[in-house]
Amino acid sequence: MTTRGGAARGMVISSARSMETAGAVGHKIIAELKDDDFLYPILPIENIAKDVLASVVRQERSDAQCLIAIRQPVPQLFLFQFGNINNEYGRICQKMESIAIAGDNLNAAIFWGERYYARLPIEQLIPLAAHLIVCAHKLNTATIDGLEIVLCTTSAIRRLSAESIEELKVKADEWDKTISKLFLNHRQQFTYAPDVVG
Repeated sequence: MTTRGGAARGMVISSARSMETAGAVGHKIIAELKDDDFLYPILPIENIAKDVLASVVRQERSDAQCLIAIRQPVPQLFLFQFGNINNEYGRICQKMESIAIAGDNLNAAIFWGERYYARLPIEQLIPLAAHLIVCAHKLNTATIDGLEIVLCTTSAIRRLSAESIEELKVKADEWDKTISKLFLNHRQQFTYAPDVVG
């Protein structure tokens, strides 16, 4: 997943799956989405992506997803993807009210977000996001690599520094090892119910 910047326009877009196609969608949205559309951007985003979908070969390069964060008038998050709508391949954009996953959305590491996500200030969720991504990489090293975190608030769009990212990676590795040890090092004398046979 790579991040495409439109911070000057008050948005940031993360691309996944077919990077060529998702990148083209991201660049086109940043260039063409009007400021007047920021409050209700779903239909305009789908219309902007229509030209991109028409230019790609469906089976080879149309599997694209984008996470779109828009800063004004209020911070909002949207998941855009190409997919099946009523048995027809097309454009889908949805407003996300909580956690959103783009890319390897079948990865078992998604558990962390589903289990521990809570409506908290965005800064408090950074460690959870980092842990999810680091664990997802361990399960899918072929397509998940690196860690990049961008915060979108009403006041600004800010990218975490390389130092903060490195510290988060180290901590996420530590958490992963600690959790593993809790399970695998646990010793207990088990008793068994008398009706179990075999």
